[in-house]
Amino acid sequence: MSIVQKIILNQARYNLWANQQLLTTVSEIPDDSYRAHAGLVFRSIHGTLNHILATDKLWLARFTENYENYEELSKFWRMSSNIPLAKDATSSHWESFLSDRKELSAKIIEQSQKWINHISALPSTLDIESKFLTYANSSGVTVTTNALVDYLHIFNHSTHHRGQISAAITGFGYKAPTMDLLYFKQDHIN
Repeated sequence: MSIVQKIILNQARYNLWANQQLLTTVSEIPDDSYRAHAGLVFRSIHGTLNHILATDKLWLARFTENYENYEELSKFWRMSSNIPLAKDATSSHWESFLSDRKELSAKIIEQSQKWINHISALPSTLDIESKFLTYANSSGVTVTTNALVDYLHIFNHSTHHRGQISAAITGFGYKAPTMDLLYFKQDHIN
């Protein structure tokens, strides 16, 4: 496995760990706070977690070329013309992707593990820096992008939204989880 593949795999492992930290904390947040308008782009903690999951699924479909549910996933982005939401918005379409919070948490962990499995299965001779993905984006436009940048993007995307959720947790008066990469145990890193 190349050093670049090891870096990406470690990012995937960190992503799983950080999601576990966040979801452990979120599981203790009462439902009224969890589903409340938190001033987030996707309205609530629940809406933002749904966005993380849907994005992970969409990108993994692109990498694996398994487009079975791609259209269903893409529609959430096409419905996003009302973002940012009004301060008095009572719901967001993102909150409907998976409505059950326990199921959503389980699916996020499952999806995080799928990224680890996917990256672990890449051929050791694959030159990720020179690999490109061609796919129809969520607007239906065909684009070609660099795979290395895309891998880094997906894990950075989740980090960005975990940070937003942490701010919401703090705003509701609860203690946010520690999820910095430095706290990711050294024995997790190859």
